[in-house]
Amino acid sequence: MICIPLSAKTNQEMIALARQASSEPADLYELRLDILEEPAMVEEIIAACDRPVMATCRSVNEGGGFRGGYARRRDILRRSIQAGVEYVDCEASDMESLRGFGPSKLVISMHDFSGTPSDLDYRISALTATKADWVKFAVTAHRPADNLRVFEAMTRCPKPVIGIAMGEMGLVSRVLGQRFGSRLTFASLDSGRESAPGQITARQLSGLYRYYHINHDTELYGVLTEPGDGGRDQVMAMNLAFRNTGRNAVCLPFAANNADDFLRTMPVALGIQGLRIAEPHRKAALEFADEATDRARRVGSASVLIRHDGYWLADNDRAARTGDCYSPFLRMRMTMATSA
Repeated sequence: MICIPLSAKTNQEMIALARQASSEPADLYELRLDILEEPAMVEEIIAACDRPVMATCRSVNEGGGFRGGYARRRDILRRSIQAGVEYVDCEASDMESLRGFGPSKLVISMHDFSGTPSDLDYRISALTATKADWVKFAVTAHRPADNLRVFEAMTRCPKPVIGIAMGEMGLVSRVLGQRFGSRLTFASLDSGRESAPGQITARQLSGLYRYYHINHDTELYGVLTEPGDGGRDQVMAMNLAFRNTGRNAVCLPFAANNADDFLRTMPVALGIQGLRIAEPHRKAALEFADEATDRARRVGSASVLIRHDGYWLADNDRAARTGDCYSPFLRMRMTMATSA
């Protein structure tokens, strides 16, 4: 599921956002009631929503915006339950006062904006031990492999779970989390309305990355860049090609400071079939490959890696700069097929 967080300073702005969101690809809205700078008109805001709702009133201590006391926050969440929200994002201290108050499912959450903690499993176990219906955790990815820790933690969680790696390097967790059991992912209403680092828009998630079409048979390709690059043009070109050819595949941008660190963990763990390589990672990509074309050896770098029969083949296709990013994979597949 895609959940769009709605966040505004006034009740009327929040209601307007709910109406705007009705035309977006989403299954759920999160109402960030902690961001309001005036008393929350809980019932009116919820009535304006045409999708199921998750009510959130997160304290400042947990990374939210609510500065009122515990009693006020509890009152807002109880009113949300009475108004019929499907989910309530709550803290451990809220559990006893909300449990049994209504039919809404309680989602206990944990956020770490500094990194991916070494004791992540312990923290999730503590959340699981509560009486919450769902468990949600969001950590910050500083290296691509942090996504794998999020995925592994979700597969071990005995309760319905939402797991997210925040930040640029955590994008893969937002797109592929459903493969590993995440019940939903968060995506913003518009660019500039992100509720957490690394969040993309709902339209990007559903359109560019084809979120609703991803399943366990979807082939995964990528563009390996340095942080801040994004490789957006190549990602767009490849996903457009996949769509036009009817291929069950998706291309994601992978940001990494260290190409070797990425290449020795992510491709095997995620089943990546091919990678476009941007500078400064092309030399490392050639050294990583099991085999290489004469062209790649001659120039001493690889702009393409493709996996075939368990090994990696490298090529350097300078024609890729024209935007024809998908065809190198096709040509390499054809070369390997005819040489088999």
